[in-house]
Amino acid sequence: MAYLQVDDSLRLIKEDVLSFEANSKEIHDLLTNQETGVIAWNGYDDCRLLLDEFKKIGIEPFDFQLLDVRYMLNVIEEDDDEYELESFIPLSIQKKETHSYPLKKCYFILYALKNILFSLGENFEAFLNRNDFESCFYYSLDAYLGVNPKDIYNSQLAVKELLEKDIDHYVFFDFECANCLNKIGKICEIGALITDASLNTIKEIHHPINPNSEFHLLSNDKIHGLHLFWEANDYEAYRKAPALPYFYDEFKTLFSDGRAIYVGHAVDNDISFLYTDLKRNGLEEFLVRAIDTQRMYRKLIDKTSKKSISLENALVALLGEDELMKYTPHKSLDDAKMTLAVFRAILEKSEMTLEEILAMYPGCLRSTEQIDLSFALKEAKYVFPLPYNSTSIVLSSPEDLYCGYTAENTSERIYLEACRDDFEKSGIETYKGGRFFFQNFIKKRNAYEVEEMISRVKEMGGVLVKNPLYADVIVYEKTIDIKNLLHKKSVSVNELLSEKGR
Repeated sequence: MAYLQVDDSLRLIKEDVLSFEANSKEIHDLLTNQETGVIAWNGYDDCRLLLDEFKKIGIEPFDFQLLDVRYMLNVIEEDDDEYELESFIPLSIQKKETHSYPLKKCYFILYALKNILFSLGENFEAFLNRNDFESCFYYSLDAYLGVNPKDIYNSQLAVKELLEKDIDHYVFFDFECANCLNKIGKICEIGALITDASLNTIKEIHHPINPNSEFHLLSNDKIHGLHLFWEANDYEAYRKAPALPYFYDEFKTLFSDGRAIYVGHAVDNDISFLYTDLKRNGLEEFLVRAIDTQRMYRKLIDKTSKKSISLENALVALLGEDELMKYTPHKSLDDAKMTLAVFRAILEKSEMTLEEILAMYPGCLRSTEQIDLSFALKEAKYVFPLPYNSTSIVLSSPEDLYCGYTAENTSERIYLEACRDDFEKSGIETYKGGRFFFQNFIKKRNAYEVEEMISRVKEMGGVLVKNPLYADVIVYEKTIDIKNLLHKKSVSVNELLSEKGR
């Protein structure tokens, strides 16, 4: 095992190479320090190799997480490429590096990390605060059980499925929200433009929607900020409109057409608004896959930029200021029309077909499946130490760090011990359908209640899991977002402890 120990500014503190056979206790003590973070190039493989090495010396697999630098590149470049570390390091740097290979690889990882952060104009702390950083982590038991969470959505396979369909129309769409507090969209407007396969308009859809929430859009001077189309009289048109449940059937029909291609700009935002607002309203989510013209623009028009471009700026860059004067920004129907104009202009300027673009850049196709994964990772409550109280560790060989879900009291310890006892069973086919995840209410329950709930699960032939990604049943205390997580069955604590739960 080779590692570099660095401070929170990525300045070197220490380097070392340790043997699992001779230094197993030292390695274990080093890596179980919860005030450190662990960084690797290929998190999934390193997790598997690490647990195999510990298994050889009699240490059972356990929870830890790795920040995957290679996947940071995938997030930034918006692709699925499996980058080789050495190909990312200039030859001049490789020739100057005189350390032995394990340490040399560590220095290369550190070099790659620094350059990624430099290209973003961010420090390490700022990167970890990005909305998309959760996807850069791998968890040890995922790897040990052969489950790669990133396989939940594979953009290349999704593109293949899309292009195999008999497509006869497009849907360009945009949502506006009253607010997005707590990262939950409160939709107040939808605009959609349906076209034929030649991009000729067939139908327009434009609805105000009552968000049943306050509007937080403007600055204190009521001038700067985002202005909505129907904002007059304190957003009266929105407040008098039907709420989202009224439009549910229309939305589900619109976004579930197997003969349509869906297109939006910064579409991760739109499908996230839809996904989270459906959950907020207690409505069943449905799969939406949509092409992102913002990503298309960056890949095909402005290839050197690391920044995302707004819809208005993309329209002006492609078609000029006069084109923008035809539309009202943040009127959702006009935003859908601008998205169509940007989409058509990108196809013309790139001189490529949509099929060619998606084959080359499959990451332009986005999906609510990615939001499912993001919700699961956040609910798992793994915490990468930030700000650091001491150090960060950059690794090359398989390493681990127990910086996961630590028991705060007896009730939580009982639950976590049950999860640990059951984790190998959770990957066995016969237990599928009976894997239970207890939400974080567990720490507020007394130990006797927790033991009773675990007994009920065992009576039903179930097992306990610590990551909702693997659960078939979510046990919740109140009717909140987790109830519908990942389209899984849910059961309340009271139901579990009653005859219903048997």
